[in-house]
Amino acid sequence: MTFIKDIASFSEGLSKAFPIILSIASFLGVLILYNKKTNFDLIFEGKHIRFLTKMTQSITAFIGFYLLFQLVSFSLYFIGLPKPTKVKLNTIYTIDIMLVFTLIISILIYIVFKIIRTALNYLYTINSYQNFINKKNEWLNQHNKTKNALIFIKNGIIFMYLGLNKLIYIILVVASLLTQAMHFYLAKEQILKFDLTSQQAIQFLVGPIVIWVFLIAIMYLYLKEIGELKKVYYTVKFISETNVKNEELIHLHTRSTKEWVLVRVNDLQEQNTIFLYNPETKNWLEYNKVIHD
Repeated sequence: MTFIKDIASFSEGLSKAFPIILSIASFLGVLILYNKKTNFDLIFEGKHIRFLTKMTQSITAFIGFYLLFQLVSFSLYFIGLPKPTKVKLNTIYTIDIMLVFTLIISILIYIVFKIIRTALNYLYTINSYQNFINKKNEWLNQHNKTKNALIFIKNGIIFMYLGLNKLIYIILVVASLLTQAMHFYLAKEQILKFDLTSQQAIQFLVGPIVIWVFLIAIMYLYLKEIGELKKVYYTVKFISETNVKNEELIHLHTRSTKEWVLVRVNDLQEQNTIFLYNPETKNWLEYNKVIHD
């Protein structure tokens, strides 16, 4: 019976929010238009189009994560989250604050490490420092036990640091989801009717945005550090028709300049090599993907 009432409230709220939904749909249409552009398409575009595409892709990814956050929070409520009390909410808020504070300290440590690494890279350009490093390495090579002990301690510290950060990050995500689910529980009727007070709107809509900006920023720094965020470039060269005569190619699409974009059958997913054919001039271009850290 409660579920039926929730559906009725949602239908009532949906009718009120229809103009807003229509505006959002128009905005999403613009996002989809730019998100369709691939790295290969962007090499033919100007700087402003490349910037808009990258920006809209980032916005789309953020919206996707935000909606996923809300969806999981709703799921926690519907599977039977216990009724939140003031004590439970205060406890979760305290945990959130402690975890955020810990992660901020961790980020500051990361920044200090980056500064130290930059300073060391500069020192490596100085001959006297290079001589010191060479003598240190010679001494360590002569004292294997000391060298192995230092390597073990270094690897242990790095392992504990990264492991603790990952654990805290996961706990923060779970605590944030629980907090959001409790906000939904406390303001269920107003949310379903799209009739939130300013305080409820901040807790339910704005709060998760701040949380996800923080979490995504941490994830971005982590992925950048381990080298997962790579830039894609393309080298290009002219080829003759004899070079592709025995190739099994698939026509992906035709560009606005009437050039055909083709790839090898066995390279359809990765698209490491892309062929561009101009049927008017009979010219072939071969683009090879180059991934750079």
